[in-house]
Amino acid sequence: RFIETLKQMQRDLCFYKGQNGLFSLEETVGKILSKRLLVVFADRSLLALLPRGTWIGGVCTRFFARGECVRTGKEVFVIDLTDVVQDHRIEVYPDFALESLQGDMSNAGFSFLMIPSYSVVHRLAGIQFVARRWNESSPIMGCVVAADVGSSLMQESVVVDGQRGAMYTDSAVVLHCKLFAGDRARLEVINPFSADMQSDVISFSTSSLVLRECLVNGKTWNFADYIRQRGIQEGVPLVGNVQGMTQNVSLLFPLGKQSVTASSTVLPLIPYRFAKSSEMLDERYVEVARRATRTVVASVHGYGNYEMMSRASESMEMFSGPFVLGEIAMLLTNQVTVNLVVSSAGEKAWS
Repeated sequence: RFIETLKQMQRDLCFYKGQNGLFSLEETVGKILSKRLLVVFADRSLLALLPRGTWIGGVCTRFFARGECVRTGKEVFVIDLTDVVQDHRIEVYPDFALESLQGDMSNAGFSFLMIPSYSVVHRLAGIQFVARRWNESSPIMGCVVAADVGSSLMQESVVVDGQRGAMYTDSAVVLHCKLFAGDRARLEVINPFSADMQSDVISFSTSSLVLRECLVNGKTWNFADYIRQRGIQEGVPLVGNVQGMTQNVSLLFPLGKQSVTASSTVLPLIPYRFAKSSEMLDERYVEVARRATRTVVASVHGYGNYEMMSRASESMEMFSGPFVLGEIAMLLTNQVTVNLVVSSAGEKAWS
């Protein structure tokens, strides 16, 4: 049994390190022409050069690869799912069709979803996903894509259906995957944040990505004014409990004069608190990562954790992936790492 475990470890390491990571444009084109099943992330100019094939993609220029944080517009980050997926289907969902997504999912697999940032479908996903009863044995993971958010280099957010050769700024693209018989998928979330239970309780009356008026301990505030007066620092998210699941909401800096832009949709009447601000946050990320399963086939990381992961990189080497504006693990959240784990029935994950 020990030998079998070692072989499984070796297979997982070879799969992970050999097939997920940064590749040149030419290498990525070669994978597509070889009919590999891919999820890709790159600068928009590179996405436009990729041929049709069995892939979906989204704009992104920051990655965790080769054991370090990397910003590049000259390489493509590739997640290769070919060897773990028996069958697949690529679908596109405009905002009015998002409700039909769940009915299209495989009962024996997983779905990878990509959403363009600050589109209508971005806001609606934050609302609708909370209302669903997801099948945990057929999970949905994915991301809201963006590049160089808040800077002068910020690109228009797009997602791509590589099968049809079409780019979208207002629709979600989803890769529905069926696994081989006996295999199962699950999601693993690494969240370094927890709510500061000594801080104020904040709630909002509407679901929105642009936050203006809020209630703080029952009193009306302009949210931007509240953040300035309390000296809330960039990188500290709101944390709420949504139907038993933790949701982080990142806030984009610099703040607007009378508004704050969020990376996830806040939900009405949910009590939020700001996360604990701790000098030990990097160490906590490392501690949680070390306990995480190593049989990972795909990872996405919260954009707001880029600096944190650059300091905690040694323990995160197994989790190569893009830095995205929003992470999807049944619900839309921020500043977490989401790992997709695929294992055989009865197989024990090693760590």
